[in-house]
Amino acid sequence: ERPCLKDQVEEDKPLKMGTLNVKNIDSNAAYVRELLEQCHILAIQEHWLFNFQLHDLDGYFSTHFVHSKAVDDDNPLPPPKNQEAMVVWQCCIARR
Repeated sequence: ERPCLKDQVEEDKPLKMGTLNVKNIDSNAAYVRELLEQCHILAIQEHWLFNFQLHDLDGYFSTHFVHSKAVDDDNPLPPPKNQEAMVVWQCCIARR
């Protein structure tokens, strides 16, 4: 079970959502972590990860759940288009 963040989601407070076109999560991980401190749910486009790299997301988001689509999910030889996306949400939301 993943740990909850220190400022847990309160039932009477609205959820904060955000979106980000990250253009490579590896080089922008610090910024993504900073955004996650400000919102409960974050939709991320253009993370540029292949399917075999998705397990690395646990290192980025140890206190969050992640659902992600990789660059090569639909085609092992993907075109140079950015069709991958992910949604990241705080663990506390799942318990709400």
